[in-house]
Amino acid sequence: MTWYESDIAVRYADTDQMGVIHHASHLLYCEMGRIAFCAAVNLPYHELEKAGYYLMVSELTGRYRAPARYGDALYIKTAIALLKPKLIQFKYEIRNRADDRLLFTGTSKHLFSQGTKAAVRLPAEFYAVFEAACHLN
Repeated sequence: MTWYESDIAVRYADTDQMGVIHHASHLLYCEMGRIAFCAAVNLPYHELEKAGYYLMVSELTGRYRAPARYGDALYIKTAIALLKPKLIQFKYEIRNRADDRLLFTGTSKHLFSQGTKAAVRLPAEFYAVFEAACHLN
């Protein structure tokens, strides 16, 4: 499995009244990691959408392991955990850049779609990019 990393600094708006990242912000960070992953493998989200294909969320999981606070430097590790012609599942780790402490693990499963229609097979040229990203080391 090949991991792609992207950096983020915890913004004040991402925190709750206790001064730690709000639980919903972790999902936004995963989305940012997923978008950075697609850009890193030369298949940016906007190119998929321009071609009429979308990654429709069908399932999310997450485990909160340790808190992060406003101003902390984090990084998001993103990898493909599962790839099939009609779906893709990403795996995430959010870690503190200063001490490499694991803060969050999760997954998101997406069906390939064309708007609000049912799941469709991703065209071979796009599928091949994701498939190659699974096997790079």
